[in-house]
Amino acid sequence: MGELLEDAGLVSPAQIEIALQDQTIYADMRIGEILALRGWLKQETADFFVDKLPTIKKTTE
Repeated sequence: MGELLEDAGLVSPAQIEIALQDQTIYADMRIGEILALRGWLKQETADFFVDKLPTIKKTTE
């Protein structure tokens, strides 16, 4: 999902990298939750992309 958010221009590669590092500490948190917690993305936006991810993946295959 990080790549998708980055491609959409919503987060930077550096923000994704930091969120992935955070995820090693907080393994029970999803990347969207971490990005929202850090204030880089609204939780609603993360939820939207999670809901749409299967559809987006299908159309890009």
